[in-house]
Amino acid sequence: MLGVVSHEMRTATSAIEISASGLLQSSAAPSANTRLLQSIQQSAASLDRLITDLLDIAMIEAGHLAVELHAAAPSAILAQVAEMFAPLAAAKGVTLEAIALPNLPTVEVDAARVAQALSNLVTNALKFTDSGGRIALAATWDPDGVCFSVADTGVGIVADDLPHVFDRFWEKRRYRGERGTGLGLAIVRGIVEAHRGEVAVESAPGEGSHFSFTLPLATKPQGKGS
Repeated sequence: MLGVVSHEMRTATSAIEISASGLLQSSAAPSANTRLLQSIQQSAASLDRLITDLLDIAMIEAGHLAVELHAAAPSAILAQVAEMFAPLAAAKGVTLEAIALPNLPTVEVDAARVAQALSNLVTNALKFTDSGGRIALAATWDPDGVCFSVADTGVGIVADDLPHVFDRFWEKRRYRGERGTGLGLAIVRGIVEAHRGEVAVESAPGEGSHFSFTLPLATKPQGKGS
């Protein structure tokens, strides 16, 4: 039911977004309406992202989340996500960096899905990190493959909340009324588990948060190198 409804909603929101975009590009659109059209376009885009999340959750719950595995470089995935969020981090006054250890082997993953998981983690980190804070994306060696992580210097998470952060539709107001859909971290867990991995979190109030997950290697490494 969730999947069917989401597909129908996406058709409508796509039509709204395309129409608003067309009017913005048309010389016939009065300048007084530009701000309204931009608002409509942004709202439609936000709704489309929500629908995408709902579809992903529906597939995760059904055990049908699609992952297409190919060899990928961890550093390339980190760089893609860091570049995507650089403007948002700069606008908030947060330092964002990507750190990949040298000579990391390739991983056997769906690079787009891994980037989606990291993006959800960075979005969450930005929500709860003040200006002057820091967010670090990293890829490091792990006995089972390559460990990806997102660490921030934000407000942190209380111990009682840690067991619930990856639950579907679970969201707790932790900081200045910030709320979300409660889907982002559940999708992260679904993507990682589809890669036969497991996501973990370490956090404490006032000490930031550290999310991590390990993904399998594309080929068995001969050595860690330098």
